[in-house]
Amino acid sequence: MRRRLARAPYRAWLLALFLVILIASSLFPRSMLDMTLEHIPTVLVLALLVWHGWRRPLSNLSYSLLFVFLVLHVIGAHYLYSNVPYDEWSRAVTGRSINEALGTTRNHYDRFVHFMFGILVGPAAADMAVRFGRIRPGFWAAAFAVGLIALCGNLYEILEWLLTLVASPEDAENYNGQQGDLFDAQKDITLNLAGALISAVPIWITRWPNAAPHWESTR
Repeated sequence: MRRRLARAPYRAWLLALFLVILIASSLFPRSMLDMTLEHIPTVLVLALLVWHGWRRPLSNLSYSLLFVFLVLHVIGAHYLYSNVPYDEWSRAVTGRSINEALGTTRNHYDRFVHFMFGILVGPAAADMAVRFGRIRPGFWAAAFAVGLIALCGNLYEILEWLLTLVASPEDAENYNGQQGDLFDAQKDITLNLAGALISAVPIWITRWPNAAPHWESTR
């Protein structure tokens, strides 16, 4: 049994740890309905990663970045994004308010995660394009990553709009987290794209995923 666990690939350990975090986050959520809606994409992404990992694994660095993003998403889903108490955490740890430093009263956790989506998912998207789509590393892999992230960001905002057509106003607001901002969708899309463009620079320059062979998955 110990030998089997020792031979388990890195991605399997990350998956097990994430499932533990996901289950723990389901305890006493702010809204079980909205958290469930938030995790429909989570389950689909996990299924894709497991299927893709069985056929042609990504690099360990890609899985690590995806893990960080999914944990950020789990935190947002538990608190419904607009209520993530990051400012209280900041005051408790550093004695300073992030919102005061930014000169705002809005909860910006959702904006932060949209930005980090581009940063953290970009390398994995390029990795997948090279390994599975046979796209050349460098510029074309970076371009694919930016395009995929932009597409996913736009589709997600469309799904949020469709939800408002069928859900109650309260549930729709909890899920979308606009906080009264009429241009919330446009700002979210812009942050997705900004993050993707930032991550595209090292992908292009280093010809990722060829840049770090010591991070490659071999199992």
